[in-house]
Amino acid sequence: MQNNNKGKPIVTLDMPNVLYTLYGSDDFRNFIGDTSQYKYVILHYLGDELVDFTYSASQTNNFVWIVWGGDLYNSLLEPYGYKLYAYTDFIKKGKLGTFLPFIDRYLNRRVIWKRVEAVKRIPYYAILEGDLKLLKMYIHHLHPTCKDFFYYPVDDMVDDSLKNQQITGNNIFVGNSASLTNNHRKVFEILSTCDLGNRKVITPLSYGPESGRDYAIKWGNELINDNFYPITEYMPLEEYNKLMFSANLFIYGSYRQEAFGNIVVALYFGGIVVLSHRNPLTEDLKKKGFEIFSLQHLKDLLNYRLPDDVKRRNQELVIKWYNRERLLNVIKSSFG
Repeated sequence: MQNNNKGKPIVTLDMPNVLYTLYGSDDFRNFIGDTSQYKYVILHYLGDELVDFTYSASQTNNFVWIVWGGDLYNSLLEPYGYKLYAYTDFIKKGKLGTFLPFIDRYLNRRVIWKRVEAVKRIPYYAILEGDLKLLKMYIHHLHPTCKDFFYYPVDDMVDDSLKNQQITGNNIFVGNSASLTNNHRKVFEILSTCDLGNRKVITPLSYGPESGRDYAIKWGNELINDNFYPITEYMPLEEYNKLMFSANLFIYGSYRQEAFGNIVVALYFGGIVVLSHRNPLTEDLKKKGFEIFSLQHLKDLLNYRLPDDVKRRNQELVIKWYNRERLLNVIKSSFG
């Protein structure tokens, strides 16, 4: 999905109150200084640089990890055995390739150990309930204090012309990006056994790895051919919304929390949202009262329409939980 600025970056270096420094440089160290002077040090996406920063910090009592997704699932849970992919025959394992398996395995163990130790040093997490439950299953002795936070208030994701309206289309959305964790192949295989008629299977591939985009296009052409409608270029938000409005069924085959903004908008528009039962987001949303369907029942949903009262309830719940005013209050209460 694109932002409101017609393809412009959300943060630019000429914005007021934005200071850009290279991690590890003298400017970075001089600007950050002693981390104990801050009320909170907020870590967004715990990549290798922030792992190093956390691991080497003299104290981390005020550190907050705002979990993004890839940092939790791809960097932590998958190395511990959590399954992210329906198929793995196309995934190249290891950073050093197949010729140096022992060195590769040793280096990966060291990297993962350091990530885990960094995570254990962080006292505050902004994390979804299902994500935390899963993390504790794989990494023991974690006792974080959780802070409320969410991305994507619906006020900012839906343009005014479509607010309080409900979808009327009949197309199908699959996934939100070119990430391999979308499990496009698995979803396309199920759809290939269905009578799709003239429905478009709209597949956003405008961001993510090129390899994931290429694989998704290959599988789409092979399995659902004429119905396959890939989106490979970024779109302005209002155009993307209108494209979503042309669909009725929104399928996300991920085994991890992913595509949250797309899912929220689909629920707001009155769409049928289908998630894998493996995805912790399924349970999280159902606990809030949303009507969510399982990938296991996809064939039965192709000609199904949500009752109007269910559409209204889903929309009301989106407005209740994911509005801009609540987000501002959450930020103030969690970080103010």
